[in-house]
Amino acid sequence: MSLVLIRCSHPGEGAALYEGVSAIMELCIELGVTIPVGKDSTSMKVSWKDQETGEAKAVTAPMSAVITAFAPVANVRSTWTPALRRLEDVGETYLMYVDLAQGHKAMGGSALAQAFGQLGDEAPDVRDPAMIIDYFDALTQLHESGIVLAYHDISDGGLMTTVAEMMFAGRCGAELMIDGFSTSASLPHVLESMFNEELGAVFQIRKSDETNFMRCFATCGPPPRMIRKIGRVPAATKQKLTIRYGQQSVLNIDRTEMQQYWSNTSYHMQRLRDNVACADSEFATIQDDRDPGLSYKLTFDPKENIMPFTSSLTAAFSKAPRVAILREQGVNGHAEMAFAFKVAGFDAIDLHMSEIINGRGLEDFVGIAACGGFSYGKSYPMEYGIIMSCFKWMI
Repeated sequence: MSLVLIRCSHPGEGAALYEGVSAIMELCIELGVTIPVGKDSTSMKVSWKDQETGEAKAVTAPMSAVITAFAPVANVRSTWTPALRRLEDVGETYLMYVDLAQGHKAMGGSALAQAFGQLGDEAPDVRDPAMIIDYFDALTQLHESGIVLAYHDISDGGLMTTVAEMMFAGRCGAELMIDGFSTSASLPHVLESMFNEELGAVFQIRKSDETNFMRCFATCGPPPRMIRKIGRVPAATKQKLTIRYGQQSVLNIDRTEMQQYWSNTSYHMQRLRDNVACADSEFATIQDDRDPGLSYKLTFDPKENIMPFTSSLTAAFSKAPRVAILREQGVNGHAEMAFAFKVAGFDAIDLHMSEIINGRGLEDFVGIAACGGFSYGKSYPMEYGIIMSCFKWMI
């Protein structure tokens, strides 16, 4: 795990930094984890002069913590993703909500509050570190059982945004019943239930696996009352988010409308940065319910050996063609790229940009591969797009 604390030279931020470090340190001790790498940044203040008025202006970001965790992965094939699975592919499924906040619904600092220009009084918190440890044990059992079809933790935007993003990823609808955790169907109660950002997660499991799911939490994890069956995934032809409280309809909105709100900021940035026609085409696919989104359909058997017999004889008496795997600061896909070329029969050679700058020639390579890494073109969709679209329908 690594930690980056972002602060700036602004009154009160030094004290906030100290309090933040102290809180994280105490939590790490209770969880039994360590942070081997840490730093603080003071670059989050921007000052400039207005070109028209000559007025000096500045924007100061508040103190924030960015924590990146890592762990060994025993089987990459059992990785969970937020993409909901369609009814036609996996049968009847349930959406299970695990509440790790013990029923608390603090709204301070939430995306909903920010969307309406508010701050709030109480922020979400880790109220019981022991529950987090037990929850991790339950996740381990769930991984071993193989019954989880989709998973998404509660984060910015709360439960509403979590379910919406799972719908977008899987191009599915979702039908939610909120009787179990919303006090009533009134707008204030629905908002605090659906948009609070307290700790929790949503799982998609098959209907037949409900008992096995609960069994993984039998000896650990949150109390049974904190695990709720909140909904189901309908047929792919019904791509709507519907929320009900008893017999009362709270929300009924198309996935396409929500996803276009969600993608709107990125879409307009892409039109300025990239090819306009490509940006428009990509944005238009959101309206196609038949489009499964990011997916693949192989038309061949990847295990089939398509190389002619003579190539294997030649390879035994010749060297594999050398390909350079280009690496530079920010590149983090070089290992996977090298492996792919190795499997394809090449001799992958690590090559850093500094070597080329210092005169390293490329004449002994048959090709060069530029690997993925940090992108300066990445844009972040704003959660308030979903919030505003849903809020409009709720009222």
